[in-house]
Amino acid sequence: MHAAGVIMSSDPIIDVIPVMRRIQDGQVITQFDYPTSEGLGLIKMDFLGLRNLTIISDALENIKMNRGVDLDLEHLALDDPASYELLARGDTLGVFQLDGGPMRSLLKLMKPDNFEDISAVLALYRPGPMGANAHTDYALRKNKIQEVIPIHPELEEPLSEILGGTYGLIVYQEQVMAVAQKLAGYSLGQADILRRAMGKKKKSELDKQFAGFSQGMQDNGYSMEAVKTLWDILLPFSDYAFNKAHSAAYGVISYWTAYLKAHYAPNTWLPCSRPWATTRTNRRSTSTSAGAWASRSYRRTSTNQASTSLLWEPTSASEWGHPQRRRQRGGSDGGGPCERGRLHLLQGLPHEGSGGGLQQAHHRVPHQGRRVRLPRPSPACFGHGARRSDRLGHHAQAQ
Repeated sequence: MHAAGVIMSSDPIIDVIPVMRRIQDGQVITQFDYPTSEGLGLIKMDFLGLRNLTIISDALENIKMNRGVDLDLEHLALDDPASYELLARGDTLGVFQLDGGPMRSLLKLMKPDNFEDISAVLALYRPGPMGANAHTDYALRKNKIQEVIPIHPELEEPLSEILGGTYGLIVYQEQVMAVAQKLAGYSLGQADILRRAMGKKKKSELDKQFAGFSQGMQDNGYSMEAVKTLWDILLPFSDYAFNKAHSAAYGVISYWTAYLKAHYAPNTWLPCSRPWATTRTNRRSTSTSAGAWASRSYRRTSTNQASTSLLWEPTSASEWGHPQRRRQRGGSDGGGPCERGRLHLLQGLPHEGSGGGLQQAHHRVPHQGRRVRLPRPSPACFGHGARRSDRLGHHAQAQ
């Protein structure tokens, strides 16, 4: 059962399949599973929410408030050099779908310089393509480190139109369908059935599909060797592969977040990213912790310019020393300052630059909001003329 799966019908659903109320929450659900519902001609749609869309919305509001810039991301050109430079150096903490450690390494190897690369890296960083080492091959071939090798000599010319843009590699589900159409004479509907059969991995269905695929290719003059070579590449690829529409849609969000980070970090983008909230909610991501964010940041917040959200002010890199020596540890649970504690802290601070520094803020913050670890801040954190007693040493803790 998919938490976001919705069965759709042109007729009242109770006239088509049996339904029931789930005991836990009273939610109406079908008594048939998805394959059975599909067999009756119904459609299942998955409606998923993305936390990053809220983060982007918060960032745009922050940018408008603090910079006076009203960004229209829907009409943003997809050729911004600064955004691609950020991606190429793997500086992607907070960038949608691209902030994992291995993904950052792949980006540095690939050096994306156009939107097709963003779409491709999202599609390639999946079990199927990675099982065939396609993600590394793509990066090496793009940068002319590896020669583009045809799947089979017989297939070089007929596949050039389909695979030319991806350096001879199968990256998207649509390419699988196009291959079946061009080489085996499949209709678009037959090609889609082949794609789905590969994804389900049912041996009986795969044997049936291979027979038709093989016969179609041989009828078009290809050898059995070429057929088997191509089939052996298609099978592992189909395991969790992306379709291009999905990958491109995700790629747009990745590009938007990269653009915001490249042009509006730290004082408008990073505060909205709320790393301790997003990474703790996303149980998959354990590598991108609040500490990872802080250790890569050269700037801190101003305690004298706080409202209901953080406003980050850049400081010189020299104030922080060598990047390898900067560390930030989270709270006692290892997850960084909690959202509640952060909000209490901001609510207790002087408003609109009234001064007073850390000591005044400490006394005004409710007890549950004080538990926050800070690295050594710059004097700018406390406004002009901050006292030495207001400045925390490295890893000092406001208690």
